[in-house]
Order: sequence, then structure tokens, then C-alpha cells
Amino acid sequence: MGRKRQAKLQTQQAQRQDQPRTRKPYRAASDTDAVEASRSDIEIILNLPRLARIALILVPTFALVVVLQPLIDAIYLRYFFTMETRNTPSLVMAALTLLFFLAGWMLVVGNVGETPPATRAVRIYLYASIALVLFAVMWLGYLLFNNMRLAA
Repeated sequence: MGRKRQAKLQTQQAQRQDQPRTRKPYRAASDTDAVEASRSDIEIILNLPRLARIALILVPTFALVVVLQPLIDAIYLRYFFTMETRNTPSLVMAALTLLFFLAGWMLVVGNVGETPPATRAVRIYLYASIALVLFAVMWLGYLLFNNMRLAA
């Protein structure tokens, strides 16, 4: 370490030692504690670097593609298929995933140089994203193991 860094660390440690330690009285956990904990978790996510927040919204967007593509294809092939409209499922899928990505961008990434506020919409988006990714992973695992079982 450089001398400046060591001097800075020593002054920070000296400042911490000068402050008296106070203990918070014991209190039972309540609903407000859970809300504060979830809000702090969301604030931790929102305080990540911008590229990490972008990656955080890309993963659920890809999971949405994995989950909805077979559903849209099945509905389209059963009820709407004609040779003139054969690219319709890809357009519908692109529109849905673009909307989901833009919602994540507005809620989680925000504009350049700003940190988005921790709102209820952000919490709902993040919890829905987690559920979507878990469902996609479980569904792909089921398909993989089911096909391995059928091939054997």
C-alpha cells in the first residue's frame, strides 16, 4: 500500500476509536423490520454499478424468451398459421420481450448518472424476475431430464 492510503486508513481508525460505542436495545422483530430489510436489499441492488444492473435485467429478459416462445408458437400454429404471417410469432415475441426489457431499464437501470428510487414497482419487477428465472431454469431442467430419460 502507498503511504497516502496507509495514512488515510490510520485516520479513519482513529476516528472510529474516538466515537463511543452504543448498543441498541433489544426489540422484537416486526413487520416494519421486514419492510426495511427488503427495502435495503432493493437499495443494494439499485446501488450496483450500471453495467451490473443492465446484466441484471438481461437475464430475466432471456428467461422470458425461453418461457414464452413455445407458448406463442403453439398458439400461433394451432389457430393463426398462414404462409403470409409466418413471421408473426417472432414479432410478438420481440415486442413482449422489448416491453419487459424497457420496464426493467426504466425501473432498475434508470438514466445515465442517476440511481433509480426504490419503489414498489421496482420490488415487484425484481421479485417477478426472480420467479421468472427460477421457473425457466426448472422448466429447462425438466425438459432436459425428461428427454434424457426418453432417449435411454
